[in-house]
Amino acid sequence: MSSNLLEKLSARLESRDETLWFDGLSRIAGEWGFETILFAALPRLCMRYEDAYIRSTYPLIWRQKYTELRYAYIDPVVAHCVTRSSPFVWTADDFKNSIQKNMFEEACMHGLRTGVALPSYGPGEGLSILCLVSDQKPNDVFRRDVELLLPRLALLGDVAVDSARKYVTAPEGRYFGERQMEIDNIGAKASLILQHSRDRKR
Repeated sequence: MSSNLLEKLSARLESRDETLWFDGLSRIAGEWGFETILFAALPRLCMRYEDAYIRSTYPLIWRQKYTELRYAYIDPVVAHCVTRSSPFVWTADDFKNSIQKNMFEEACMHGLRTGVALPSYGPGEGLSILCLVSDQKPNDVFRRDVELLLPRLALLGDVAVDSARKYVTAPEGRYFGERQMEIDNIGAKASLILQHSRDRKR
C-alpha cells in the first residue's frame, strides 16, 4: 500500500472540527462508489449498542427505526464486527432468518443494499466500525470492484479510527483512545491510594 495514499487520507481527515472531519470521510467514500456511510465506536465492548458514538449519512428515519427496534442485536454485520477484525462484505445472503430478512428489506428501501464493514479494535478494549454502503445490486462487477478496493478501504478504516479519537466520547464523560487510557490510569492510582489508606487505618 502506497505511503502516499496514507498521507493523502490522513491530510483529508485532519480537522479540528467534527463536522468537517465527517464530511471529509463521507466524500472519500463517495469517490470510491459508496453513497452512504456510518462510523460507530464503542469505548468498551461491554457497553450497550445504544450508547455508541455514531456519525452517519444513513436516512434519519431508518436510523430511528433501527434504534427503536434494537436491530443492532440481530444485525449480522454487527455480529461479525464484535467477534472478528476482518473486513466484512455483506449482501442479502448474510441475512438468514425471517427477522433479519425483514430488516434487510427495510434497509434496501432506504438505499442500503450492500456494503463493506471495517471493524477496528483499539486501546482499552474499544471497537470502532466504519460501514460503507451502496444501493447497487451486488453483481459480479460490483464484487470485483470491492475486492480491488479492499486494501484502500482497510487503510481508510484505520485512518478514520485514528482521526476520530478526539471526537469519540462515551456516556458519563468517559473517553475513547488515549484520553480513556489516561483516565483509567488516574482511576487505578486513586484506587491504590485509597486502599493503602484503608490498610494503614486497620
